[in-house]
Amino acid sequence: MKRYSFLIILFLFFHNSAKAQFYYGPGLSFLTDGDAIGIGANTLFNVTDEFQGSLNYNYYFGGKINWDLNVDAHYQFVEIGDDTFLNPFGGLNIRAEDESVEDVDLGIGINMGLFIHTPIYEDMRLYIEGKYSLVINGSSGGGFSAGVFF
Repeated sequence: MKRYSFLIILFLFFHNSAKAQFYYGPGLSFLTDGDAIGIGANTLFNVTDEFQGSLNYNYYFGGKINWDLNVDAHYQFVEIGDDTFLNPFGGLNIRAEDESVEDVDLGIGINMGLFIHTPIYEDMRLYIEGKYSLVINGSSGGGFSAGVFF
């Protein structure tokens, strides 16, 4: 029991100390190239004062795209309000596309877009993202997503 108590205290300590540097939360996505609506999980973490990294996964309902995974680098371009930031970003995209019921292809490409995040409550932030994915061996197109960070 002491070991579990120690692990819980250790987790809470690191969770609270990393809170200002690491955000995570759910979101909704819409892809214009596959006419798909999806749900996802998104993270954003500070690398330096000016650069941030993000990782997100989206699962889509309908359309020909099943899921995508994105790894992006953000540059904190401008603070447009009190703790509200506009970040251009670029990164990698991997997505699964249905060619038929039995055949699913992986498409690999690059992302570029704009990302804005702003506080909406004490420990919550709203994020909105617009991006274009240039996929080498798959469907290229734009997309929008929005959600909350904790």
